[in-house]
Parts: sequence; C-alpha cells; structure tokens
Amino acid sequence: MMDQLDTILLFDEPFESAANNYKHKGEYNPRAKVLALSWPDVENGMQITDDNLHLALHEFTHVIHIESERAQHIDAMRYHKYHQLLLVALTKVEIRQQMEHSQYFRDYAFANQYEFMAVLTEYFFESPTLLKEQFPLLYSHLQTALLYKKEWI
Repeated sequence: MMDQLDTILLFDEPFESAANNYKHKGEYNPRAKVLALSWPDVENGMQITDDNLHLALHEFTHVIHIESERAQHIDAMRYHKYHQLLLVALTKVEIRQQMEHSQYFRDYAFANQYEFMAVLTEYFFESPTLLKEQFPLLYSHLQTALLYKKEWI
C-alpha cells in the first residue's frame, strides 16, 4: 500500500540493529524499505493505551513521513503539507515556550523532525484530549495530516 515499505519483519524480542549493533524494539530502514518490530513491544504498546508509548504507531509514522517526502499521491502530499505547517508552528515562540514549560512531550520528541512526528502521533492517539487542550494547533494540523476522524474507527 506504500511505495516506501516492502517488508515488515516481526521479531519475538528486541533485535540487534544492523545499523549500530544495539538492541532495538523497532526500526525503519527507508533505503531497504524494511520495517522491523519486536512483536511483544508492539503488543505492549497496544495494551497500554494511556502512556503515550505505542511502538507500531511510532514506527509506521516514520514510514508515512518518508512516503510523504518521496511520493506524489494526494495522501502523501497532504501529510507533507501539514508536516511543514507543524514545523512552522514549532518556530513560534509562544508554542515553543509552552512546550518547554509543559514537559508534556518526552525528550525524544525533540531529537529531530522525524522523531517529533512519530512521538506526536503516539500522543495524538493515546492522549488526544490532553494534546488538543494543551496544543490545539499541533492537534489540528496532525488531525488533518492523517485525515483522521474518530468516528471512522
């Protein structure tokens, strides 16, 4: 369904990454178009619905993000547009200060734009009310990027 994903590998535990020889729970390799996941950690992310940690959402967001940068179909272009609007929103002093003072997002969200989108997506699905209350612009942009309507599920 996505041009940037050919293979999904499921492991029965965290696996050693070929990229750095560390144990990973999940990893997306855009060059190889491979998504690797530790299945027990995927299940854990699905079972605990209020900790803002969801491995499958996080890793699939990386796939969607790369897809949005390389593909020309309407869904990719929409995601890319709203990703760019999210990045612009992060340059606004008031939003950045609010993010820093709230301590709402875990530190990993600020590693780079890819991790920010992945972490934001986890929060969007696991604590949507709080995200919408504290950061309505971020919530709105991501909702549009994902074309997500709660009543659809």
